[in-house]
Amino acid sequence: MNYKKIHDQLIERARNRKLDCYKERHHVIPKCMGGTNNIDNLVELTAREHFLIHKMLYEIYKTDKLLYAYWRMTVQRKSSTTKRDYHISSREYERIRIEVSKCKKGIPSKYKGIPRSEETKKKISIKLTGRVKTEQEKKNISNARGDHAPFKGRHHSVKSKEVMSKKAKGRKLSKETKEKIRLSKLGKQHTEETKKKISATLKKKQKNNKEFYAKNTVTETSEGRQ
Repeated sequence: MNYKKIHDQLIERARNRKLDCYKERHHVIPKCMGGTNNIDNLVELTAREHFLIHKMLYEIYKTDKLLYAYWRMTVQRKSSTTKRDYHISSREYERIRIEVSKCKKGIPSKYKGIPRSEETKKKISIKLTGRVKTEQEKKNISNARGDHAPFKGRHHSVKSKEVMSKKAKGRKLSKETKEKIRLSKLGKQHTEETKKKISATLKKKQKNNKEFYAKNTVTETSEGRQ
């Protein structure tokens, strides 16, 4: 199949029409190959055409970046900003998934070891502040971690809890840490189950404090009389 010829025909057709349906903007020369955002390098495509163009670009040039672009078109079909209604065959999905897997082997993440700037950290913090995960999101995260979640399904023993409690006692938090904790709790909404647990914990602490002060008061009174 002459992918280059089909690719050029689709691009030429896109340049000489105006779509009044759902459309996506495409860089004729991909940015990873030196393309720019100039109007001459941009065309509007239907969702299906956009997918086919990225498939052909990968088949023509066979680069890692074009492979990842094609893979994203394969898996990120529907979101709040896209309305892609094309369907991927199981054979094509398997083929491209294997290609991506081969490409990723032994290649570390491009962000690994690169520290985030304070500005980036602040943007991430603002974006996440007050955001409450849905039950489905929590379930997805749990399933994604699988056996890699070290404490999934496990509970700390009484001894472990005592050790952690002793280490935490007397620990002084910096002002920066306190501020981070404060910001992380802004707008946070507890579930009814969590509220009950917090209430039970506070009642237990109050009870223990009353017993402690009552015992110390009796001891001090006895010593005073002696």
